[in-house]
Amino acid sequence: MLNLTKEELAYYNCVDSGICIYEPVYDANQKAIDFPVLFMNDYYRSDPDLCLISEQNGNLRCPAIKKLLENFVTSDKNYKVAIETINSYNQVFVMQIHWLNEKYLHCTYFKQGEVLVRQQNCTNINYLDNLMDIILIVDEKGNITYGNKRAVAVYGYSYEDLTNMSVFELRNYDKLDNSKRQLEEAFEKGIEFCTYHYTKDGYKLPVKVRSIYGKEDCRKFVISIISDNTQLEKLSNTATMFSAAQDIFDDTLVGLTKDFDISLWNKGAESKLGYHKEEIIGKNIRTIIPEDKLDEFEQNIKRLQEGNVIFDLETLRIHKDGRLVDISMSLAPIFDLDGMFAGGIGIYKDISEKKEMAKKLKDYEERARLALEGGRFGIWDEDLQAKTIVHHNSWKEILGYGEDNILDSIEKYKSLLHPEDITKIFNQYHKHLNGEEYVIEYRMKCKSGEYKWIRTKGKIIEWTKDGKPLRMVGTNEEISDRKRIELKLQEQCEQLELLRREAENANNAKSVFLANISHELRTPMNAINGIVQLFQLSSISKEQSKYLQILKDSSDTLMAIINDILDISKIESGTIHINQEPFDLRETVNNLYNNLMVIGNSKGLETSYYLDPEIHFPVIGDEIRLKQILTNIIYNAIKFTEQGFVSFRIKKASEDDNMVRIEFRIKDSGIGIEDSFKDKIFNNFSQGDLSYKKKYAGAGLGLAIAKKLSFLMQGDITFESKVGEGSTFIFCCEFQKQKPEVGSSKDYINKDHEKEVKPEKTVLCVEDNLYSQEVLESLITRKGYHYLSAYNGKEALEILKNNKVDLILMDIQLPELDGFDTTEIIRREFTGENGIPIIAITAYAMREDKDKCILAGMNDYIAKPFEVDHFYSILEYYLKL
Repeated sequence: MLNLTKEELAYYNCVDSGICIYEPVYDANQKAIDFPVLFMNDYYRSDPDLCLISEQNGNLRCPAIKKLLENFVTSDKNYKVAIETINSYNQVFVMQIHWLNEKYLHCTYFKQGEVLVRQQNCTNINYLDNLMDIILIVDEKGNITYGNKRAVAVYGYSYEDLTNMSVFELRNYDKLDNSKRQLEEAFEKGIEFCTYHYTKDGYKLPVKVRSIYGKEDCRKFVISIISDNTQLEKLSNTATMFSAAQDIFDDTLVGLTKDFDISLWNKGAESKLGYHKEEIIGKNIRTIIPEDKLDEFEQNIKRLQEGNVIFDLETLRIHKDGRLVDISMSLAPIFDLDGMFAGGIGIYKDISEKKEMAKKLKDYEERARLALEGGRFGIWDEDLQAKTIVHHNSWKEILGYGEDNILDSIEKYKSLLHPEDITKIFNQYHKHLNGEEYVIEYRMKCKSGEYKWIRTKGKIIEWTKDGKPLRMVGTNEEISDRKRIELKLQEQCEQLELLRREAENANNAKSVFLANISHELRTPMNAINGIVQLFQLSSISKEQSKYLQILKDSSDTLMAIINDILDISKIESGTIHINQEPFDLRETVNNLYNNLMVIGNSKGLETSYYLDPEIHFPVIGDEIRLKQILTNIIYNAIKFTEQGFVSFRIKKASEDDNMVRIEFRIKDSGIGIEDSFKDKIFNNFSQGDLSYKKKYAGAGLGLAIAKKLSFLMQGDITFESKVGEGSTFIFCCEFQKQKPEVGSSKDYINKDHEKEVKPEKTVLCVEDNLYSQEVLESLITRKGYHYLSAYNGKEALEILKNNKVDLILMDIQLPELDGFDTTEIIRREFTGENGIPIIAITAYAMREDKDKCILAGMNDYIAKPFEVDHFYSILEYYLKL
């Protein structure tokens, strides 16, 4: 069915030429068999000549027209326009045919008369002059041979000037080639197109051109019917802009018909309400209105139909997923040309976030109000120019002033500040002027005369035009209770700091005490061990050898107890450290097993050993502490096993590219551990048998030291045991992987020496203990070396000035000038070719003491008491260099 807008109807009825629209009717073979008339404009109805070719009831009367319509329908639809001349009832008509919406045939009729044959001698010239459209007659070269009154009026040229121009000049020679092509096409079959013509004053006029060609004598001319497209272009541009703009609006844009069906749905609507355009267009707007809002909607419909515009109505709409969306709606009515209601256009703004924020703000305001009313807070507003201040929320009552106006003046307010705090407040205010936050705590005098602590936060919010502060607002909080707690905590912290310093001093004193005790105990023990070993090297009887061995065993036991006590003290004081140095794990555990085998076999025990070959043996860790842990566990296993076996197994627990985790397992068939004692086994000075006749000697520190050291090595020790069946101790820890280092400084220990040491070598011993001097003298001269001794560092320096010395044994704790300072002077003043080797030989046996000796310039370190073989190995190594 043909639907023409009111604008189209008005236009067709104002055109001074006949317009008729036909709808082709097709048979089963899609052949057009009839052309019922759907529309005739007023001009067509009023012209009796035109009415002769059609019945009033819409049936086509003229066979010639029907034939032309049949030919046009069967032609290619790309052939958009046809211009035909027909004779009907002694009248000559020019008939223009084109498709309308690719479904209907739009025909325009006008009488040709003489004008189409002999130009201006046309009897219907007056008719052409009175047409509302521009009429131009153009020859084959594009020259204008006729222009009607409308053409003269629109273009602004006189008739004579216009008929002496070419149509190309009206195009302003714009795209001349295209204009010539269009002219040629007009002479061939007629043409219709849109372009721009230029008036005499240069105005660019949008036009629609329909050029009609004739037959026979008329083939030398075309008639161009030209319509002013200005309004249509404006409407088109406006429609294009509106169409583009509606989809870039973030807000929801909804168009409604008079029945309130949805006719427009932009991208914003899709985003906010979830429906795609294809899903919602054509559905009634009530689809997205909640049921409880329908009454509200009906009321708004009435207002809209009455011509009212609805602004910013907050309501709800239903999202596609069923949830409700808070919106602010504005709705405007649309009316047709007859003033009838035709629908509406609505804009929805999603205010869900606004609603949620408003709710949160309301909740926050309520909480803030309750906090201010329930707490000891005050809000203030200060006029810096007028020097007045306004307080809110009963701040005056908090300070006891009630209705007094003493706090309303800045000067009076300042008078209540504690004198010690005024400078601080003034400085903070000036820092705030430079951008720093204004937060300060100070004291203020109450009406009762007492001072209360106040915490004030503020901010300047207004400034004068010349940049001076104008207005400042902020809060006050009474914090006296908190301040009292802070002051008390501060006193306690000061007391704790004092206690910490005292504890630190005590710990330092303990460390010094341990170092001194170590020295004082080890020195006589060194003498005892030295004498014992010297006697053992002498020719003695079997009975004397027995007594000496008892003495040596007792000395070793006492030394082990001393070492354990010193170690546990160092661990507890935090002065012991785990070193990370490269070593060969295979060599270390092999040596441990050798000791196990020797001691175990001496008791008649069976010893076994397994070393996992998959272990990466070159590692980085603390070899000394590892040996100490495993030695304590192994010696315990041997000590508490009278018969049976002790096994030592080492296997890889896990590894990655950088680390390897090793499990050391020592198992025995000894006496086992009682259940009541298992929780205490790692405690200091703890042993299972506490009677004075206990069978197994010891201080009960071995496992305690091993456990604590295992934690320092990021490992742990666990055990399984049953009385009478033995025990299994498992120690696990991690080591960093490392390639084995070549040429260890320990290579001289327990190795044969290729060079023979010359007997004329001289050894200087710097030692303040006479017993130690005698022992060292005996050991050194026994090997054939010359021996020199010094009681302190000063004596040693004098000896070096007058004697050639090949090696120095240096004690650390010396009177007047200690071993470190003496070594520094020797290294500075007695250089020699390679420098005299200096070996520290001292009762200080802590790891850090060895490090200090090496850093001081000494070559090596021997801890008292020492084994004679070890002592000789070090001497021979350095004397052969």
